[in-house]
Amino acid sequence: MKEETGSALPAPPERVRLERPTGRPIFRILAFIVCLAVLVAAFAVSEIWSSPSSAVGTWIRGLFRRGRVTEPLPDQVADPPAQTEETDPTDPALPQDPPDGAISVFAATLSEPATALPEPASEWYLPLPEEGPAVLIVHTCPSEAYLAEPVAWLAGEIGDATYSDDPARCVTAVGEVLRETLLANGISAVCCDAPLSGGEAALNGSYERTAAIIAEQLERYPSVRYVVDIRRDSLMDAQGRYLRAVAMGEGEPTAQVLAVVGTDRSGVACPAWRENLAFAEALGERLDREQPTVFRGVTLRNAPCNQQLAPRSLQLRIGTGANTAAEAARAARLVGNALSDLLLCR
Repeated sequence: MKEETGSALPAPPERVRLERPTGRPIFRILAFIVCLAVLVAAFAVSEIWSSPSSAVGTWIRGLFRRGRVTEPLPDQVADPPAQTEETDPTDPALPQDPPDGAISVFAATLSEPATALPEPASEWYLPLPEEGPAVLIVHTCPSEAYLAEPVAWLAGEIGDATYSDDPARCVTAVGEVLRETLLANGISAVCCDAPLSGGEAALNGSYERTAAIIAEQLERYPSVRYVVDIRRDSLMDAQGRYLRAVAMGEGEPTAQVLAVVGTDRSGVACPAWRENLAFAEALGERLDREQPTVFRGVTLRNAPCNQQLAPRSLQLRIGTGANTAAEAARAARLVGNALSDLLLCR
């Protein structure tokens, strides 16, 4: 039998017509139109979202807004927080025109802008130990200082006025006020800090030094459940004025408090950052009850800020370098009372 190779297919009968495929070109056109529509819609939404004057954008952002929590930022904050309420200078008798080279000090009630963030953990509370200190208080930069009295300007280098080796002016004194307030409420706490030295230059390697201190103290006191890092901010506005974060209520001026929560976005594991976020929000709510506007809000950072070392950790920035030590101490007492209420479930 002869085998045929390479023969062509027979032509179909005249009654059979082969219909041309028309689905694919139409599908491609429809797909192109859909993609184009998605791109246009995405561009429109982004414009509405980013426009501060858009009512629709404000409504959309409000759907995702949770309290006063800011999205993760680098450790070096480029833009200062919003000045939600300008306040009068501390002492109207102070001259308001700074000399040449000096930096004006401006008192304002600051707040952190709100934005959408992942939900915090539902549970953050850890029971207090039966024995031993429950709270460890540290300072990443112990030389961060406050002013001895209100001023209208800072003369010379900013670091000369806002860093000090004087224990009475530094954040270490504020940490001691917090510890004493916790003790007065029946919560055992301990302070441990690096020596006061180096001024502004001591910022280099400060997180590494503090990490070693925290690890050592946790080994010494396994009862510790909470670590609180007390620092202060350093902020300038667009006009070049050094900002003094102050809550003006019926009583004496009080420094405002910002909670900083570290995350794992830098690649360093920080497994409990969502619990720390919930902890910060709970503390902020309690502070608002104590005195409105004292709590500035919560900021998330890309780096863990040593908060991966302990079960629950927070960094609290009390005031700025333009606040006085007395204003920071008043804020520390409010923090101590609010934290005591939380830990004692009052």
